[in-house]
Amino acid sequence: MQAELRASSGAGVLSPHVVHSMGSPPGWEARLAALKPGAAEVQQGFERVDLDTAWDGPDAAGPAWQRIGGGASGEVYAVRLARNFMQGGEDHGRDFVFKAMLSLDPEDRLPPRLHAQAPQDGEGLRQAIAAHTDRIHQEFQVAISLRGTSQVMQVRGLVQIGSRLGILSERIDGVPAGELIGEASYALEDGDVAAPAHMEMARTMIADVLIALARFHDEGVVHQDISHNNVMYDRQRGMFRLLDMGQGAEPGGPRAQGTAGYMDMHAARADHRSDVYAAAQLLVRLLKTPAYRLGMAGMSGSRTVEDFPFAPALRALVPGRLDAAVRFINRMIGRQPDARSTAEELLGDPFLQELEPRALTRATVEKVLNPETPPG
Repeated sequence: MQAELRASSGAGVLSPHVVHSMGSPPGWEARLAALKPGAAEVQQGFERVDLDTAWDGPDAAGPAWQRIGGGASGEVYAVRLARNFMQGGEDHGRDFVFKAMLSLDPEDRLPPRLHAQAPQDGEGLRQAIAAHTDRIHQEFQVAISLRGTSQVMQVRGLVQIGSRLGILSERIDGVPAGELIGEASYALEDGDVAAPAHMEMARTMIADVLIALARFHDEGVVHQDISHNNVMYDRQRGMFRLLDMGQGAEPGGPRAQGTAGYMDMHAARADHRSDVYAAAQLLVRLLKTPAYRLGMAGMSGSRTVEDFPFAPALRALVPGRLDAAVRFINRMIGRQPDARSTAEELLGDPFLQELEPRALTRATVEKVLNPETPPG
């Protein structure tokens, strides 16, 4: 696992926030920003691309434009382009995910509050659009700094489709972690998946998320919205992968709210260890009994094997395995952020040693999703 971590990680970088805090000379931040990943793409602007069929507006249904989700930072579509998309001389094909974040058509109103909140005079609206464009650039640059990290969804470019501006990313054939966690509890309870296999799936999930977070830490950025909504199991790669950098930022800045059940109420600013805290809540959800309810902050503070709300079927595991799981989680959910371990430190924890081959996790995931399918 450490080898996989180092293979996925490039050299660390100093963020503008860190440089500023060190008392950099005037103008250094601007020069550093020009060297940040994605700076060239930002400078070039949004590339116009066409869909496989004529653009009929965001509400048009068809195989080239299908809405698959949405949130505070944009609407997400599965798209098929008219031509293959090239990036750095590499052909990425025609099928992608497009996160639409800003419409230049005032009738479209994306984001919904932009035109309502912006002054109605032309200059005020232009300033509001420019500020929102900067937020798109920030999300893109956070995402592209993770380029080459297998456990992170890869962005391809800044594009314009019709009147909409946004980010083009790879399309993953996968299952949202929220769906998998929900189905896994039933599969475990019904005996379709044995307790050891369920635990191995949980170990693989948290290891993959921590590999991604270790790379975030290397690059001087934080995700700020780790949750079951933003992790997906990639069925082709047999790997859990992190999605959506909409709340991504530099450490030390304002703390984003995040998703209910994953919020670190003990951190005042954006911090890597808050991402670790949120990742722990994913693991807690996969190991706990469905009857145990978590609040806005999830689970915080130390636990023991006796008071951790393990799913009943997991109690059959050898005590050492459960003890290792609780000790591991405790390193992530302490109420004092500075006392928590980093992602890279956690990857060396005994709980994550000797992980089973990914083929076994793939078989478990497919059994969870298709419990009636006979083996073989």
